[in-house]
Amino acid sequence: MDRRYDPKLNKKRYLTHADCTVYTVNGFAVRNASQADEEFGNFGCHDEFPDAIGGREVWVSEKLAAREGVFFTTNALTYLARVAAGATDRAYDEGIDAERALRESINGLEYRDGKPHKRVPDAVFLDEYVVLPDPKGTVSVRLVDGNLARSYYKTDYTWAGRATSTRGCRGRRSGSRTERTTGSFPSSFVTSTLSGAWCEMAAWNTTAPTRSPRPWSSTCAKGRG
Repeated sequence: MDRRYDPKLNKKRYLTHADCTVYTVNGFAVRNASQADEEFGNFGCHDEFPDAIGGREVWVSEKLAAREGVFFTTNALTYLARVAAGATDRAYDEGIDAERALRESINGLEYRDGKPHKRVPDAVFLDEYVVLPDPKGTVSVRLVDGNLARSYYKTDYTWAGRATSTRGCRGRRSGSRTERTTGSFPSSFVTSTLSGAWCEMAAWNTTAPTRSPRPWSSTCAKGRG
């Protein structure tokens, strides 16, 4: 699509399957381009972002591609195949199922299907990002290993918290259909994936820290998936 991106989109071909091409892109640049594209998360397709992503294209966040690009690609190609076959009502879930099965096979980690660990593995938590004041008690925002969170707890995870559950809050295929991972993390935490040098995160709090160029992206807390 002919549009301006700031910073650069950095669009690069990742692979081609049949008539569909997968590209890696600067996710921040996509979100920064327009309000309609702010929901771009882990990956996305044309039907979700028609003003940005071309037909028969899949865009994957370049910061996640090295470790998880094959998983997101499997999800997206399965989804597109089901849509093309007319099985639109099952396409999202079958994409998730395909990604989850591949994660278990490659990562060797069993999906816990909603069952939390008695103690979250140390490898999941990477660092504390910020502590937010809240009338009901402080909220610790922590950076987590998104690959582990998606493999253990929630395949389409982008961020999570335990303050409220938003089951059924469906958004886009980019990974932004965010049901907060109730039960997987301690109740005082909001968690976010660390994507390279900066994080893609969100919380129900309206005041964002200023330690990264664009640390917060919208979610169900602001009325979207």
